[in-house]
Formats: sequence, structure tokens, C-alpha cells
Amino acid sequence: MKRSYITATAKDADIQVTESDLDNLSDEYELEYISLNEYDPSYMSGAELNITDKEFKTKAYKLPKKMSVTTDWIVSKIVSMQNTEKAYVNLSKVFKAIASKYEKAMNIYPTTYGIGVNTLYADTDEEFKAILSLLEDNQVKYRLEWSDAMWVKRIIISKTDDNLKRVGSIA
Repeated sequence: MKRSYITATAKDADIQVTESDLDNLSDEYELEYISLNEYDPSYMSGAELNITDKEFKTKAYKLPKKMSVTTDWIVSKIVSMQNTEKAYVNLSKVFKAIASKYEKAMNIYPTTYGIGVNTLYADTDEEFKAILSLLEDNQVKYRLEWSDAMWVKRIIISKTDDNLKRVGSIA
């Protein structure tokens, strides 16, 4: 099965790469698929770079009009995609140890950012203060914010290595 191809043309962008270049990039960066595609002219003009990794996560980038599409440009997009995927780590399990210590578990829950405290249907002030006290006693760095609808108090916990070690020690 062919893993890379180019359907974009000179009218779409100044393309300075070949399908062979894309094949090499696909091998080097362990991609499932990479292509430079022309948009369907019936709904949009232009072209895009499509990248699909081995886990079938896909990202599309519009091809630039004012600069050449080179191997370096494509590599920058691949690296950006791979770094973004690696940057996201779901830490809700780490924060569960703190959230589960409190009675009103339905209203206090772990999240990827830290701990959420639902304030809409329950009086959670006492638990909220206890969580903050627990974090401060263990020198855990955090900041507070409200959800957009003001129903959830968010305890955003810093994800530095040292801080996560402190969080882990609370469990």
C-alpha cells in the first residue's frame, strides 16, 4: 500500500518535495501516511499537508502560499504534531487520591488539570477549604479559577516533576 503521495500542483503551492521525499520522511518519523493534497475545488481552493501517525492520529496543515513547501517545512509540521501528542498527559489518576478523600465524591472529582469542585447542587465550601489546606500543607503549587458557567471551582495543579512528586506523596 502506498503511504505517501502528492496531488497538489504548482497552482496550489511552490512544492519542492517529491513522493520519494515523503516516503523517506514517513519511514524516518514512523508515519502511517503523509500526503500533499489538493482541496476539492467545489468548496475550497488551496491544498494541505496531511500527516497520519502509526496510531492513526491525523493532522492537516494548509500549504503556504508565500513560501516553498520544502522537506524542512514538512519536518517542522511532523515534529510539531509529535510534540503536541507527547505533551498531553492525562493526570486525573494522580489527582484522584486527593479528590477521593472527601465525602461528597460526586461533587469533587479528578480532572486532567487538577481537581474540579462542583458548586451548583451542593455546598462544598468545607471540602474545598480542606483540599486547599491539604495542598498547602504538602507545598503543592496550584492556582484557582472558575469554569465559564461559574458552576465548578477549578484547582489547577502545577505539573512540574517536583510538584507531581508532592501530589503523589499525599496518597
